[in-house]
Parts: sequence; structure tokens; C-alpha cells
Amino acid sequence: MRLGVITDIHIHPAPEPNRRYAWHNPYPMESAWRMYDTALARLRDEGVDAIAILGDVSHVGDRPTQERVVERAAGTGKPVWLVAGNHDATERARTLSDAVAARGGAKVTMPSGAGTPDASGLRLAGVRVGSVNRGDSAFALEALPVTSWGDEPVLLLSHCALVDVRERFAANGLKHSANLDNHDSVVAGLHQRAAPTLILS
Repeated sequence: MRLGVITDIHIHPAPEPNRRYAWHNPYPMESAWRMYDTALARLRDEGVDAIAILGDVSHVGDRPTQERVVERAAGTGKPVWLVAGNHDATERARTLSDAVAARGGAKVTMPSGAGTPDASGLRLAGVRVGSVNRGDSAFALEALPVTSWGDEPVLLLSHCALVDVRERFAANGLKHSANLDNHDSVVAGLHQRAAPTLILS
């Protein structure tokens, strides 16, 4: 399986012209749509089997932006798997899933923690997030039912890191945006799992 990955698009519906939006580097708000369309076209042209979009598609969590992001992804004709990031949960946790229901058609889905097996025998699962502080942090909306995955290989999609890398980031002078607020309870079962789990975050 050839998988295309896009993350942290951070499209803003009305960025303030003199404001600097940044985390590690500045967000190129003025060219975000063009960059997103270019990424989708490249993945389509390279013949990937599916596209994973790992959250923060909208900078302020607004539904109109999320619907446009989803609609353009559906337009590739590829299966698209989408999970929300903390910025996508700024207004409410269900905004992105509502946008997928409205504009995703049969091509765009948001995998749940339980996941679903695909034709190749790989189970696709995702971490769904919410936020109580307008996107400054995030928590998982559901525990990962790891024991129900059995011995299947799992592709687990998450916006937030599920492997704790804070110390490694700090040692290299990098900022870390924080783990999920309920990180330990979410990942506990992953450490006991013997079957392969590939995490994209």
C-alpha cells in the first residue's frame, strides 16, 4: 500500500494581515490553500492508494473551512482517512466529523478507535479529539479498545503524538506542543500489544 500523508494545513478563513501566525516556523496563511491543492494533486498524480490527513486542517476550527478541505480531498477520487487536530476542535469536537458527513461522500472517512479492517487485512483506527480550551490542548474522546484489535496489524492515525517524545524534543532545543491531556490512559494498552501497530501522527 502506498499512502500519502498531509498534516497541519492550518487554513485560516480570515487571517489578520499584520499578525504573525507561527509555532516552530511561521504558518504561510496566504498560500495555505494553494499548498494544500498542490499536495492533493501530487498524491493523486503519484498514484497513492489512499491519503491520510492528520489534523489541524483549519486554524480556528470553523466549519466552512473544514467543509472546503474535505470537499477538495474527496475530489481526488482516492480514499481519504481524516483525523482532527486540536485546532479542529476549537469550536466543538464534532465540527470536523460534521463537515465529513456533509461533504466527504463515500471517499472521506474518520476512523474510530475501534477501527475497521480493510480488504488487505490491515485494521485502520484513529484517535478522535476534543478540547476544552479553544484548541490550546486536546484530549482523546474515547479510549483505544486495543484488546478488540486482536492480532491484526493496525494503522493508527493521530494528530497528537502517542509516543512520548517531550524529552527528546527538549534535548534538541525544540518546542513540544504537549501530549493528549489523557495520554497515559489512551496509550496504556498499546505497550502490551504484541501485534504490529504503525502510528502516524
